[in-house]
Amino acid sequence: MSAQHYDIVIIGAGLSGIGTACHIARQFPNKSMAIIERREKVGGTWDLFRYPGIRSDSDMASFGFEFKPWYSEKVLAKGGDIREYVAETAREFGLYDKVQYGLKLDNADWSSNEQQWTLYTQHEASGESREFTCGFMVNCAGYYTTMTMVTGHTSTEKRASRARLFTRSNGRKSWITAARRWW
Repeated sequence: MSAQHYDIVIIGAGLSGIGTACHIARQFPNKSMAIIERREKVGGTWDLFRYPGIRSDSDMASFGFEFKPWYSEKVLAKGGDIREYVAETAREFGLYDKVQYGLKLDNADWSSNEQQWTLYTQHEASGESREFTCGFMVNCAGYYTTMTMVTGHTSTEKRASRARLFTRSNGRKSWITAARRWW
């Protein structure tokens, strides 16, 4: 298998990854760049967590991009609004064609002799292995690494090992689990 080479590879297409890619695209327009994203959409945390009421606990004036100010009246933005803000920024900067979706990063090795990184990934849907090389790698993978996402209420489908069935005060049964692994 032949590795695809880029000057820069960014891990993650969430708020940090897209923001970093925007800065690189503006300051180094002649550098080749790829963004490796495990999920199938940009947005990171804001695409992953979609429960009712999710919002930022930081004001968007400081949480957003200085090159794309937040112009909403809502200072503590809803998750869906932040997700759209990230997607809109990626569109405006032409980043969608640089994102490679569905790739789980298995390993990254630095070669001092070659002065480059080799990234080993797996396309999760197909199982296909893909390799990338780059001179500069930026890890914007975020705070959460999604291992298993649990949905539904009283389903008997196989659950993550830490899942537990509990009964709410209204009598409704629900599954709860750590849907992410903390680094």
